[in-house]
Amino acid sequence: SFPTRRSSDLPMPMVPKDISLNSISNFRKTKKTIKLFWRELRQRPDSLTTVWDELHPISVDRKVLEYLFESRGKENLVKESSKVQTGPVREIVVLDTKRSNFINIGMTKLPPPRIIKDSVMKMDSSIINKEGIEKLLTMLPSEEEISRIEEAQELTPELPLGTAEQFLVTLSSITGLEARLRLWAFKMDFVALEKEICEPLGDLKQGLDILRNSQTFNAILSVILEIGNFLNGTDTKGFQIDYLAKVPEVKDTVHKHSMLYHLTFWLLETIPDLSDLYSEIGPVTRASKTDFEELSSTLVRMEEECKSAWDYLKVVTKVDTSHEAEGGTKNKTSEFLTDAAERIIVMQKVNKIMRKNFQDFLVWLGIPKSQTHEYKVNHVCKIVSEFALEFRTSRERAQQTLKFKKEAKERNRSRAKLHELAKNSSKSDLNILLADNEAPRKKKKHREHRKRRDGEGGDTEHRRRRDGEGGDTEHRERRERRRLEDGEHREHRRRAREE
Repeated sequence: SFPTRRSSDLPMPMVPKDISLNSISNFRKTKKTIKLFWRELRQRPDSLTTVWDELHPISVDRKVLEYLFESRGKENLVKESSKVQTGPVREIVVLDTKRSNFINIGMTKLPPPRIIKDSVMKMDSSIINKEGIEKLLTMLPSEEEISRIEEAQELTPELPLGTAEQFLVTLSSITGLEARLRLWAFKMDFVALEKEICEPLGDLKQGLDILRNSQTFNAILSVILEIGNFLNGTDTKGFQIDYLAKVPEVKDTVHKHSMLYHLTFWLLETIPDLSDLYSEIGPVTRASKTDFEELSSTLVRMEEECKSAWDYLKVVTKVDTSHEAEGGTKNKTSEFLTDAAERIIVMQKVNKIMRKNFQDFLVWLGIPKSQTHEYKVNHVCKIVSEFALEFRTSRERAQQTLKFKKEAKERNRSRAKLHELAKNSSKSDLNILLADNEAPRKKKKHREHRKRRDGEGGDTEHRRRRDGEGGDTEHRERRERRRLEDGEHREHRRRAREE
């Protein structure tokens, strides 16, 4: 029989240097034990080292293992045969099908019910995330559901609860559950909401400063104003900023190029060091994607949720009687809410200041103060950002065009020098110069050209023998003329290619 002492009281056997001398490890199994149905690793053909090659042998008490894992199949059969089989196992179900299915589906996105209670009490975000908290808030048990479950348990105490019913009972055992969840949700939301508010406000401040100090933005407005005053025959001081969206749509009546196209050329020719504007105003582009009216509403909502969080904390403190919660958790939550309230007040002040700065920026653009309320922040930023993108595209095209024009001027200058040399040089020098500048000709084409010159099936050697010495002189003169004509043809082809 197995000794009455607990296994924890037994001294740990030491592993001898020679494992074969270990009586515990060498114990032979005399009873049938249960089996582990694992998949064994096969011998690998390669010689790569695995974790199994690096394991160090550890001694285990095989006699204890035999006792603990002895196969007791006959005993189980006797116990099962003594039970009365009454059909499938029944369980207590009091929820309607729709509610039960909703809870069972929601449980698949949550940790096991036995872990939820401890996680909620400690507000452990590493176990339950924001989505889990929102899911729990939709699954809160009502008093009616809990009373019906308790009544069913009293009537049939021998039956187990259904999965959904057991889950609701577990949730109902958490004191102040809704208050804890909403307080926890506020803590998790606050960091993300603070980032969503502070970053756009910072981008707006930086973007307004960039536009005020941008030489490129100033030069663009100046050229547009100059063009508009000339075309309108007026001498106006400025124009409203929303006209920037229409600048790419105005086209000339000759080449049908946009006014932005000509504006870009003039700026590159007069001030070539100007930037493309779009790369400067990244904060303006980011601010254009934020609805600042909604941002103000979010600040108001955060203030209300912070006030509600204080009420939730009072509820949790009232129902929680543990010393740990009254001490550590309560103090930490209280400090967090105090800090959150201060941050919300600061963000409200910054939002108010940035609203004032934006109105001052509109006044700087020439918009009357009485009309500044008609301009939304993201709308103005979007107009400037989209115009800057159009300007950058037009600037790149203009730079390419100016580059081609510069290369064409250099070619014309080289061609003029070549003509000047041609006037001051003899024909032989010109042919040599042309031969040096001309790309090497293909011999095949040259042979075909000479055959056409001499006539079909012409034979120069045969003709020289036929004509004698006089034929040699005539042949040399004809060859010299042909060489000069070939040079003129090459010059003509080169000019045609350049044009």
